[in-house]
Amino acid sequence: MEDGVVQLTKAEEYQKSARPRWCIAFLLFFISILMVLLVLKHRPKDNGDDQNDDAYDDTHSGSANSNNSLTGGVARMLRGHIASELEHHRQF
Repeated sequence: MEDGVVQLTKAEEYQKSARPRWCIAFLLFFISILMVLLVLKHRPKDNGDDQNDDAYDDTHSGSANSNNSLTGGVARMLRGHIASELEHHRQF
């Protein structure tokens, strides 16, 4: 019985401890910083020429035909994968 009371006391002390909260806060802060860096990495580069903004928007509108867009890259990857799978199945 006394052993259970000691364990409950230790459990309460652990729950009140700030260490888990600090760890969670640090991880959330670190993930936030990484997300900001990821967004900054993939944002379009600004060359200071406002006239090219319209041309950039037209060529990077998210269509699968755009070679520089993320969706275009994913579409090319999927087409390559599908083509290789079809070639693999044709051999059998």
